[in-house]
Amino acid sequence: INVIRLDGSGDEVLIRPETLGSYWGVGSPVWSPDGQSIAFRAEWYERVGFPDVWVMDADGSNPRRLEGDGPGPGPFESNGDSPSWSPDGSTVMFSSKRWDGETLAYLLTSRRADGTGELGTHFQSAPIGTIPTPIYSVDWSPHGRSVVFDTWSDVVETESRIFVLDLESGIASQLIPEATGAGVLQPYQDFGVVWSRVIP
Repeated sequence: INVIRLDGSGDEVLIRPETLGSYWGVGSPVWSPDGQSIAFRAEWYERVGFPDVWVMDADGSNPRRLEGDGPGPGPFESNGDSPSWSPDGSTVMFSSKRWDGETLAYLLTSRRADGTGELGTHFQSAPIGTIPTPIYSVDWSPHGRSVVFDTWSDVVETESRIFVLDLESGIASQLIPEATGAGVLQPYQDFGVVWSRVIP
């Protein structure tokens, strides 16, 4: 993960995979609202597609894992992806895979950015038949009351739709109605959502 000025100068490496152990790649950095920390994902060879969520200080120091098993042999039990900060910068929300030896579940979870406290669970995607449905593109709203993400639709298997989760009620609602009618190519997907940074 590098940082660089807008004029192209000052390109600086903040962190390399080997700094964290036997990881092969780090990426998807997200600045905290105050600019003092960066959340990111780290992945290693033996578990491609099952990354961990980390947070570090803005200068690349003090890296700490918030979610995931880390490198090592054996099947995974948990991992995290797609980190997003709470508006006050205290908490990071992310998608999480959980494996108990029999069942794979996809959850929308959160943890305090300093790594303390319990892991919070806000939403669990429903399986379509026997297929667990992944969660991607997590983004916490600027007002802090909602989270947007995409997950598979229960209308068409393996086709993603965008949902808005109300954190107070725990209700997730599909944002865009199903596209139908002349000129609509089926199947289609809605994905890759992000909030505007302006609070109306």
